[in-house]
Amino acid sequence: WSGLGMQANYTYQDSEYDQEVSSIDSNVKVPSLAVAYTPEHSYNLTGFWEKNGHQLRLSYQGTTDQLVQRSWENGSLWEEGRQTLDFSASYKMNNNISISFQVANLTDEGVRQYFTSRFLQAGGVTFDEGSPLEGEATKSRTVYQYHTGRTFRLNTRINF
Repeated sequence: WSGLGMQANYTYQDSEYDQEVSSIDSNVKVPSLAVAYTPEHSYNLTGFWEKNGHQLRLSYQGTTDQLVQRSWENGSLWEEGRQTLDFSASYKMNNNISISFQVANLTDEGVRQYFTSRFLQAGGVTFDEGSPLEGEATKSRTVYQYHTGRTFRLNTRINF
């Protein structure tokens, strides 16, 4: 069991922009949503083995949904939470040369962003959809969905 280890981290963020009032119509307000790119929950777990300059690592990271952008005119853009898995290994050939191999996004997780309306007009009534983080708004309006794919790296390190 020599050289085995584990690292874990969990972060809770409770952030929000102040509610803004329109300078044109004081009855119109932008809700106090979470600060952009600050997921409420983020976490990671890494298992590793290191010995004699050799190492293996497997890392899992995850986040919950997060605000990307909010605006007066349209609504808010959100990014769906995602979980990824990364792997890395290195082999020390001698005191001067080591080789490493890394795979980022081993599970090929994609990125999805969705939209919530600032105002929703229906039958002459205006509805504010609220925040999908609090279960008040739909998450079904996909704006962007893409895969960056897996990234493979092979490196050689030479010390002079």
